[in-house]
Amino acid sequence: MRRKNVGQKSGVGRNYVLITLLLLLVSGATQATIWQVGPTRTYTVPSSVTSLVNDGDTVQIDSGTYTDCAVWAKSNLLLQGVGNGYAHCINSVCGYKGIWVINAGADNITIENMEFSGASISGAEGGNGAGLRAQGGSYTIRHCYFHNNQDGILCNPVAGNDSADVLIENSVFAYNGCANGDSSGCDPGYEHNMYIGSGYRSFTLQYSYSHGAINGHNVKTRANNNYILYNSIMDLQDGTSSYDIDIAQGGPTIIMGNLIEGGPNKVNNSIICYNEGSTNAPPQNLWLVNNTIVNDQAGGYFLFIPLSTNDTLTLLNNIFAGPGSLFKNSDNFSVLDSSHNLISGSIAAVGLVNAAAYNYNLTDSSPAINAGTNAGWVYDIAPVTPFSLTPVYQYVDSANSEPRVISGSAIDIGAYEYPLPNSMSRVSAQNLSVRILQQSSFNEIVIELKDGIMNEDAGVNIYDATGRLLSHHTLGSNSSLLLNTFELAPGVYIAKVETATGVCAEKFIIAR
Repeated sequence: MRRKNVGQKSGVGRNYVLITLLLLLVSGATQATIWQVGPTRTYTVPSSVTSLVNDGDTVQIDSGTYTDCAVWAKSNLLLQGVGNGYAHCINSVCGYKGIWVINAGADNITIENMEFSGASISGAEGGNGAGLRAQGGSYTIRHCYFHNNQDGILCNPVAGNDSADVLIENSVFAYNGCANGDSSGCDPGYEHNMYIGSGYRSFTLQYSYSHGAINGHNVKTRANNNYILYNSIMDLQDGTSSYDIDIAQGGPTIIMGNLIEGGPNKVNNSIICYNEGSTNAPPQNLWLVNNTIVNDQAGGYFLFIPLSTNDTLTLLNNIFAGPGSLFKNSDNFSVLDSSHNLISGSIAAVGLVNAAAYNYNLTDSSPAINAGTNAGWVYDIAPVTPFSLTPVYQYVDSANSEPRVISGSAIDIGAYEYPLPNSMSRVSAQNLSVRILQQSSFNEIVIELKDGIMNEDAGVNIYDATGRLLSHHTLGSNSSLLLNTFELAPGVYIAKVETATGVCAEKFIIAR
């Protein structure tokens, strides 16, 4: 139908070409740009590109130290340190808020491989200088280090943005807070390693290490739904935190697979606090599953629930080791679902490898081995639902993780499975193991049993990195499964295989 244009005057042809070129220029202008920042670059500090970036751009910051603060106002940004070590922003605060500030209009910001320290403002200015001050929508923090700020992270979402989510993973938080007698005039107890404000749909903290908060909390959140998974959250000898974990406004919360330690110098004698504020909408359900919680205080409480919730507290497969009481105000839940916990006033009695050095792996004589139970699923939490309460990872120092595989007749109590972790592929006591052959060009993987286990029916579950079950398959008599991965987004996944002789798992990565 367009052949009638052939033979028109050359001016029309030139106009067509000019329009085409203009369209190409416009489309090119909207493509994402990579901005490079560093001492030898055109842009020497992060703040030099904040007015230049557009939605969807990437800013790569060379490793090194920058006495610089920056305010980010665009969305879908990737802000990442590159090179050997962190890109370290230090001792500079923008607008009495933070070293980096995410403005209200910005959404879906990812920050990777960055270090923030030295954020401090006077009491007259608020006394709460933060490594990161987030005031926009969703954001992701990955492989970052926040230390020696008044607040590590301090954030509140844009009012009415009830779909914003916060994800922090593989990151370290240390010695953020405010000491008594601090010359800056900050307010001890009101600054924290991290403070996730109210209004977020969800907060997920996983594979991270938060320790040594000064008078404030190691983890504080007011999000509507919370996932605290596979972390090390500790005071250590020199920490003076208030709570190790403060779920300040309640809401559906899963605390699973964590190493949690209340240190001898805590300023509050409770380790975990749930629902001091009671402003999140029901249900006010709390699930504590497969955690190892050690109390190094002379007394105190493992769990403090100040306000009545009229919902369910679930305590399954946890180690509670050390002096003090399990509950303070335990009757504030209408339903208490508690079983298969190992509770001992003696830390030595629970069989940890070296509790004094914070190594909470199990010894071969621990009563926690094969003593757990199937904790089931969670259905009334958002946005990851249903959510399996069978841990698929366990924490590895520092700020890392590895797959957890049930290696005996039942899951072990606590955050670690015996025997000691030795690789990313775990082998059960029955010498069952699995290998994965990735065929990336065909969007396929082959899941195959090995070590002589053949012709055996087996179930295969595929989980994402949060522990959400994505699909179930049957190997049948072939001992292998061809799995199409076309619909899986890039990321980390776990294939968990269960047979009559044992359970094993292997991690695989989808990268396109």
